[in-house]
Amino acid sequence: MKCSSCNSHKNMKAKSTIHKYIESGLDNITLHGVIQHHCNDCGEIYYDYGDVNQLNNTIAGTLLRKKHNLNGKEIRFLRTYVGYSSEMFARILGLDKTSLSRIENDRVKVSNQVNMTVRFVTGGKLTDRDYDLHDLFLAVEAEDYIEFKNAVFKMTNKGRWQLKQAG
Repeated sequence: MKCSSCNSHKNMKAKSTIHKYIESGLDNITLHGVIQHHCNDCGEIYYDYGDVNQLNNTIAGTLLRKKHNLNGKEIRFLRTYVGYSSEMFARILGLDKTSLSRIENDRVKVSNQVNMTVRFVTGGKLTDRDYDLHDLFLAVEAEDYIEFKNAVFKMTNKGRWQLKQAG
């Protein structure tokens, strides 16, 4: 791997590490098994997340199972992951763009109606789901839902991301 900062062609040191996945826009995601590359010449660090689309799909699916209402950052993550612009998503939710911005920036509390609509609209666009959306939303058993204050995702030896711990 060539360093894009200093253009060094020397082999970069690689190691498996634990990484806070702030690139997602969520501040409560930790990844186990990320490959960290370190340039010996300039000190630059690069992270290899493997299949980022599968990782983000796993995070999105976990968010849909969150016990409590989504927060603004989680709504923004879901919106951008499924590919909606803020203008289009606001129209789908029956909001104006300013109202959606206030929600995504946690300046306005997420109503139950917006919470459920966001989950249903984004959940229908996820590629790798192992659940039926209707069953997910109609479930009344508390154990069907996940606490999502901090979540840890782990890369399996087959290179797939899975939820390791949520709480």
